[in-house]
Amino acid sequence: MFIDKIKNIGSAFEPKKSAPVKKSSELLSNDNVQISDTAKLKADIKSITSHALSLPSSMDVEKLNDIKSKLASGFYDNLSPEIIEKAADKIADSLLGN
Repeated sequence: MFIDKIKNIGSAFEPKKSAPVKKSSELLSNDNVQISDTAKLKADIKSITSHALSLPSSMDVEKLNDIKSKLASGFYDNLSPEIIEKAADKIADSLLGN
């Protein structure tokens, strides 16, 4: 027994032909990335934290307790700009590894 082919019945099973992709001859360079200030701040905090944790933990407990008591008593509330700048320089040097 022979069954004749029914018109367009087999077209659902045939692969569809797609149009070729046109390649651009020029490169587009208008892509950019913007990083938010919050993301930059988090990255800075992470970097500083990892550096601080890598420092030796030989902090003198007595000196730390003295600093805590001075903070509580208000000793550091009215510092001169010179002292603040000197402290900032020491902090920057320790964080930058100088």
